Amino acid sequence: MTMTEKLPAPLVLIADSHVQPATEREDEFFQMLDCISSTDCDVFFLGDNLDLWIASGDRYEADAHRRFLAWCEHEKARRRVLMVEGNHEFYLKRHHDGCFTACSETFYKSDGILFLHGDVAQKRFGFHRCFRAFAKNAFGDWVMGWLPFGPAFAGIMKRFLSSGGLPNFEKLKKPLRYAEWRVAGFCRKFGVSHVIMGHFHHPVHRELDDGRIMDIIPAWKTAGNIGLLTVDGKLEILPWKDFRAKMERKG
Repeated sequence: MTMTEKLPAPLVLIADSHVQPATEREDEFFQMLDCISSTDCDVFFLGDNLDLWIASGDRYEADAHRRFLAWCEHEKARRRVLMVEGNHEFYLKRHHDGCFTACSETFYKSDGILFLHGDVAQKRFGFHRCFRAFAKNAFGDWVMGWLPFGPAFAGIMKRFLSSGGLPNFEKLKKPLRYAEWRVAGFCRKFGVSHVIMGHFHHPVHRELDDGRIMDIIPAWKTAGNIGLLTVDGKLEILPWKDFRAKMERKG
């Protein structure tokens, strides 16, 4: 089904990679980026890419973060490289906005679609909203840059943010109904009919009562799956290695 207006190029959607530096998954993640480099596709990172990312200086950023930023900055001269922060990324837009075609802390609207990480559509958002308000601003950035034991505190934050684990699909039914309600409100607010997000880790396609569309891109960390949105707005979920094979056949 065609869900949005025509795109300038196919769009690769990557969500919830949660890549740990100096692991095999880091190597695989960058293999995927090299694969994207060989195509004419645009790319959108839907948050929670490198886990945990506090962009407040060398005390927090590892070689993997700098390597990712270098890739994005190089590729934005050849394709659209879009980014929205997740709940595992802090101050990325404030410090590294220039590495992307566009970067947002929460929402990004493009080609008639609203893109977001998805945490702002989750149930029981009250505490999380307060945490975001403290963390994702200039004051929080200053505190993390100054805090003597900042990296140790970041480790505590990481354990706290990961404490919920990866929920199974049955447990997601009620939160997803709430997310649908939130998405309908986002559609009215931003004047769109299609919302694409990550955060919930499971692939979901919903046609809401008013004809609007909600799509959730699955977590890359689980099985290496990505989304591919064609220029005609058709969304496919597939393993990134199948995407590589598809692009090779196309070439």
